[in-house]
Amino acid sequence: EMEGRGWKITHGGGRGPEEYLPGPGGGRTGSSYPDITATKNSKTLRVNTIDTYADGVTSTAREAGNAARIRSQTGEHLLLVPKPKR
Repeated sequence: EMEGRGWKITHGGGRGPEEYLPGPGGGRTGSSYPDITATKNSKTLRVNTIDTYADGVTSTAREAGNAARIRSQTGEHLLLVPKPKR
């Protein structure tokens, strides 16, 4: 769907390995792997699928922490998409 809207998937999303974002000081501790990284018009969008509580919307504490870490590592927008409930 993203590609149909003009985004180019550069990492993840079945198009290659997920983007690696190193932790503080370039170390592995605190590193992240967004599920999809895409670009369009010199802008970057990262997408993560997340686990949620029973309401299907609120991210779990672990997922919220992961999202905050990715946002702090990049200073850019991160789109969170809830995983379907089974």
